[in-house]
Amino acid sequence: MIVWDDQETTWSRWALPGNTYGATVTNQCGSDFAVLFLDEILIPQLALGPDQDLCEGEEIILSPVANISSIVWNDGSTALQRTISTPGTFSATLANECGIAEDQLTVTEVPFPRVDLGPDTSICEGEVLLLTVPQQGVDIRWNNGDTGPIFLVSEPARVEVEVSNICGRVEDSRTITVDLPLSFSLPADTQICDGDQLVLHRPQDVVGFSWPDGSIDETFRIEFAGRYIAQAVNACGTV
Repeated sequence: MIVWDDQETTWSRWALPGNTYGATVTNQCGSDFAVLFLDEILIPQLALGPDQDLCEGEEIILSPVANISSIVWNDGSTALQRTISTPGTFSATLANECGIAEDQLTVTEVPFPRVDLGPDTSICEGEVLLLTVPQQGVDIRWNNGDTGPIFLVSEPARVEVEVSNICGRVEDSRTITVDLPLSFSLPADTQICDGDQLVLHRPQDVVGFSWPDGSIDETFRIEFAGRYIAQAVNACGTV
């Protein structure tokens, strides 16, 4: 005969995990008592979470949601958390007598935003300067409110741009001036008296200039009759 610790005497009974059960068995030769603890084995469940972005040079820690601690990562490590410093696909497995659970996520490296509009410069009247932000996957905002990667400049301006993403924000600016077409002319044909001189002055705001004899002095003295030709040059042309 059998007697359970709750005084039940059936040879079989329902049992629930997390409980202790004791029973005494008796016959003409004596009796014996035994105790059983019924443990619950969980069905493995694992969630690594959504794919993540990783800023270059930084680290993230993967902390999976798991109902048992016997985790194995795809690199063979068994720590519950895993530190990631490089992009890639990472997977993990949980296993016990009741089954197997697997999950994976992808880590994508995101570069820090960068921008370089170049040095201050000038353009000739009627020209258009093209400024660009070539980096992909960033938010762009120019100081006029535009948000595209290209900015066109055709008049004097100070252009500013802000470039940002989840990893940070940078700014740059560039000043553009407009050079007018070169305007230069020698005085009208004239006459001078014998022994006199006509003094011509070098024009301002030119990059290059030469007098008829090839000199580049500030002044040029004419003492004799003749045809005199000078050349002036700036970024927008030659006259």
